Amino acid sequence: MKFSSLRIEGLALNGEGFAHAGRRKVFVAGTLAGELVSADAVELKSKFSRAKLQEILEASELRVAPKCQHVPACGGCRWQHIQYDEQLALKQAQLEKQLTQFAKLATLPAIEVLAGDAFAYRNRARMLVEWSDTGAHLAMRTAASRSPVRIRQCDILHPTLQAEFNEIEAWCTDNGAEQIGKEIRLATDGQGISIAISGRAKQLSQWPHGPVVNLNGDILNNAPPLSYQSADAQLHFTAADFTQANLALNQRVIDWLLRALPQNNTVIDLFAGLGNLTLPLASISQQITGYEVVESMVARAAQNASLNALTQCQFKAANLYDQCPSLACDVLVADPPRAGLGNAVIQQIAAYQPSTVAYMSCSIESLVRELPRLCAMGYHIERLALIDFFAQSPEIETITILRSQPTTA
Repeated sequence: MKFSSLRIEGLALNGEGFAHAGRRKVFVAGTLAGELVSADAVELKSKFSRAKLQEILEASELRVAPKCQHVPACGGCRWQHIQYDEQLALKQAQLEKQLTQFAKLATLPAIEVLAGDAFAYRNRARMLVEWSDTGAHLAMRTAASRSPVRIRQCDILHPTLQAEFNEIEAWCTDNGAEQIGKEIRLATDGQGISIAISGRAKQLSQWPHGPVVNLNGDILNNAPPLSYQSADAQLHFTAADFTQANLALNQRVIDWLLRALPQNNTVIDLFAGLGNLTLPLASISQQITGYEVVESMVARAAQNASLNALTQCQFKAANLYDQCPSLACDVLVADPPRAGLGNAVIQQIAAYQPSTVAYMSCSIESLVRELPRLCAMGYHIERLALIDFFAQSPEIETITILRSQPTTA
């Protein structure tokens, strides 16, 4: 089915434009509100369709030419056609809409915006490795079919990673498909480069830029780990570890959090990872405990605490979605995955009522589901910030400071 004339009415939560053809809602990626476009249907349902953009008949004044030659084939940057200031405005409006219309929160503080560079910001990436008779080729997934698309540049990657594409491909080629596998993970601290391989390493050739690891995090070439600064703390990591993809903006978020939270309290940090939040918050805490499900990361976080001589900081292993430990603390900090806090954590918050909760969310759906539950316990939202960790995409991340309402006689 061909839609010869669609007037884009707005953008959905996933960043796609939407229009109506009769009673059917039609989603078209790569469009902006107000534009008139033609598109071909690629998915037909009873109440909605998805269509592939064919021609822009009337363009928005906010449209810009994508910087990257791989748009729209690559699925990584779905908003390169939108001016960056407008991207931030769209995300801010979408966040407010989700929390007022769907979470039914009557009053919100002014939404703060924490943003960094529009390009060249990403310190880590997961990439496909395509193998041919000529060797290894780095690739990303296409937006539609998720099949590989070979790339020669990636404008959102940190320049340190971008500059070594050819050398990374040559190193993969030297070591072969069996050792490297079909996927690698790359990470940089701005100087070195760590590579995590998915194959079965036997005897790897030298990689001079940093640690080569397997997906378990075992260092295979005796190189020291990479490191980044988190406020006054230094954290060691490799490409196998989960870290924020945008380390420059990560530092701004931590500075914001240090100013927002009260000092000299007992603090619990849930979903602590390597201690990205736990370690810098130790500087304003009497005692801080980080909980993380992955035991190898708990060990690495403890090593990072020892490296920084943070004796008031400890880490423990816990599956927080299964059984949450006691949350007897003054300040609770949580940075969960997309699933959100989960029922076990929310029940413990209700039981112990920490006076301050800092909830860092990477999923607007989870935030919409869980913020009303926290507010129903007597918490009020004191501060709310949009974090633009992923410029050129519609992804929305947030950090919310909640305070318990004082009881009155």
